[in-house]
Amino acid sequence: TIIFPYASDIKPLVCYTEKNFSGESCNDYSEGHSGGFMKTLNAQNLNNQIRSFKLKRGYMVTFALGTAGWGYSRCFIADTEDLEMDMPVNMAGHVSSYRLFQWFYAHKAGIADSNDQNAIGQLNASWCYRMWPDPQGIDYRPDCEYVPHHYKENYPTYGSLGYADFSCHIKGNNEPGNSADEAPCDVDAVLANWEEAMRTGMRLLSESSHDGSKGHLRAFCDSIDKRGWRCDILDVHCYWSGGFDNLQWWSGEYGHVDASGHPRPVWISEWIWGASWNHNGCWGAGVTDDQILSTTTNILNTLNSSDIVERYAYWNSESKGHIYENGGLTNLGKVYASMDVGIGYKKAKEFIPYVVYSAPYDVAGTYDKKKGSYTIKWNDKNGDMLDSITVECKLPGKTKYVQVAKLEPKDRTTAAGPSYTYVDTPEESGAYYYRICNYKIGEKTPVYSEELSNTVTASYGIEGLQYGSVSVTNTDAVSTDFSEYFDATPAVFMGICTNSNSSLYPGNLITSAGMKKFNYQVLPWTKQGASAATTLSKPEELPFLAMASGNYKYGNLDCEVGVAKIARASKGVGEITFAQPFPDGVTPIVIVEIRNPTYKTDAIATSLSDITNTGFKVVCQYETGVGKDVSFEINLSYMAITPGKGDMIHEVSDSVVIDADTVSTQVYHLDNYVDSIVYTIDQTVRDTYTNVIVAAGTGENNMYGTSARDCTFKDGDEILYFKKPRIFGKCQSSNYPGATILRQSSKLTVTDRESELYGYVYGVKVKRQTDKTNPSPTTSAYSDPLGWVVIDNADDTYAERIKRVEAYELVDVTPTKVDAPEEVEAPAEIVTIYNLSGMPIPKLQKGVNVVKYSNGKFKKLYVK
Repeated sequence: TIIFPYASDIKPLVCYTEKNFSGESCNDYSEGHSGGFMKTLNAQNLNNQIRSFKLKRGYMVTFALGTAGWGYSRCFIADTEDLEMDMPVNMAGHVSSYRLFQWFYAHKAGIADSNDQNAIGQLNASWCYRMWPDPQGIDYRPDCEYVPHHYKENYPTYGSLGYADFSCHIKGNNEPGNSADEAPCDVDAVLANWEEAMRTGMRLLSESSHDGSKGHLRAFCDSIDKRGWRCDILDVHCYWSGGFDNLQWWSGEYGHVDASGHPRPVWISEWIWGASWNHNGCWGAGVTDDQILSTTTNILNTLNSSDIVERYAYWNSESKGHIYENGGLTNLGKVYASMDVGIGYKKAKEFIPYVVYSAPYDVAGTYDKKKGSYTIKWNDKNGDMLDSITVECKLPGKTKYVQVAKLEPKDRTTAAGPSYTYVDTPEESGAYYYRICNYKIGEKTPVYSEELSNTVTASYGIEGLQYGSVSVTNTDAVSTDFSEYFDATPAVFMGICTNSNSSLYPGNLITSAGMKKFNYQVLPWTKQGASAATTLSKPEELPFLAMASGNYKYGNLDCEVGVAKIARASKGVGEITFAQPFPDGVTPIVIVEIRNPTYKTDAIATSLSDITNTGFKVVCQYETGVGKDVSFEINLSYMAITPGKGDMIHEVSDSVVIDADTVSTQVYHLDNYVDSIVYTIDQTVRDTYTNVIVAAGTGENNMYGTSARDCTFKDGDEILYFKKPRIFGKCQSSNYPGATILRQSSKLTVTDRESELYGYVYGVKVKRQTDKTNPSPTTSAYSDPLGWVVIDNADDTYAERIKRVEAYELVDVTPTKVDAPEEVEAPAEIVTIYNLSGMPIPKLQKGVNVVKYSNGKFKKLYVK
């Protein structure tokens, strides 16, 4: 008899919002369930706030992190004294559901598959269960705990078993690994409904196993523990002739141990000495009733003294070894009924569920070209058992991930777990890589999702001229839509490819080009030996340029863009004559690209020679290892441009008229709200100006050998600086006879952090990959000059833009008005003068000027 000094209206559970029973408290918790499952907390009874609790002796509470019992859960039992404790680290402040039970003080001995109350009473059995017809159970308290039985999958359902308030246990599937049993099934079928079992909040027995299905039981426990699910007790059937003293090892071997080294406590829900089908134990040759009594008594003594055995239920349905028959006890039954068994549950043997953090799953990304947005969606079964969830992105051309978003973990409310969505808006072309990072409670090392990649190919410019960058992550075709459509199919050029896959020979293939878009793919060379790669392990980037055919004037630069055909009979050799010759003495820089060749199985390389002001020659060739000439008609796009620098696009919107008074008023107005001069000018002028710079020249180092060589961007003696240069290039002669590919290994940038030019690009390192079946390219006799063309936005070109200056660096907010003619000389203290387009100018001009003083400060001057 156990007497509890509690009033009938006892509140056995008190929870607190802080550790050590401090902070706000609540005792508004009651026994029972919600539709057979755990009750969901609300703000009043401290949802997601419980960090410590007190539980009166004689009660059990199960807490779960999700609502309605979803997610990680754990049972807490106050058996011999009040239980007062801080929540475990992974649960503190995250509990969202609970279930409260009166604890039943059962001793070990019970009876299997029986609800015979007369037998239960005579045998002094403290627990029982049935397989059929009432596995849901009956309230036999206070003398016996009838344990509900999930006899087979979906019978009875866990939800219906959860209605039982007379027991805090559920017995699992009966021998699902036994093909001769009534309802065998595989481990996955058992696991499919296990989270429903956890949601009841009841202590859970594993599936039961017989001697032939230990592997089934091991696989079940492996799966449970790898998921961080709860299975509190190992259920076994023991028709053994011996080995009952080895259950400690048996539990650890088939049921694992928890993080503290405790194996699962064992319930033997069916047992007897021996098995009739094995002809041993009770059914051994010549075994007498006295031997059965003696040996079974010894087994009982072993089980009663074993700490790992929490309960056992005798199987009284065999032909021998009965403990109850004909309405009374047998001699063995009298031993069974009179034993000093003792309480079965021992807190020291409690199995604590593993804390397992899973990676986000079903992670998927979708790119919306119209909106320019990339949407990532995923599910996460961790629920709020996390400190945080972050989204990381590896930007184009970068090698490290950076955090782009932080999300708060949500309560788990379904089997799938909470769903999350993050929308990113990539700002430039390239290959973006994303991953979701789950940060465990109290830990800095995240659990990562699978990696997602998104290739953004944005096209910029105006009608007749489009440019951008293509990122390729594999050899599939990449489609690029033009932001402004062409009136006719344009000439499309691909720039110098990056060198992330150094053993790859990335031949170009423009499979199609039209007025609205073009398709490009990498077509690797395949005849360069076993060490040459034919797939991409890392992304590569190539700029692209699409232009309508015609002749252009960019400041002092002449430019011709055209499409020529090389005849089939020419074996890939052609001579191109410019529609409009360049001035005498001018040798243009030429780049070419093959468009939509007839055959697309092998890459075609191009080389140039004999470039003059009137035209050039071109050779189209395969790798030597392909073993054939280019013997079909070739469509060839070409661009020829005068060396130097000029405005490629410089347009003012027809709908906007800007005069000095208007601009000064706008600048003055915006200065009250923005924090940099450049931003002010951008907002005032960007909608009315479109400005792109083009520059071309020859590198100071000829291409030969296998090493990358510096190529500095120069206009005469002036070094040019760019922020985001799109680099195109071609060897301007063909001293090397074989096929070649140009690769940019790195950009040359200003690294002095104190310099105004810090981060600007003034050149590129270029290497030449050559056909290995041709002569070695290491001698200067095979050197060829590198012709380069660079395109950049004007506001990304140092010579064309004003350095950003924070608001606190300004001398004045209001522009100072100066009475001076247009050609007024700059005051001595002024170092540099800029116009509104960001161009350095030699003198103050009429209208608004931005000046830099010798003290480093900036100011706006308005000249009437």
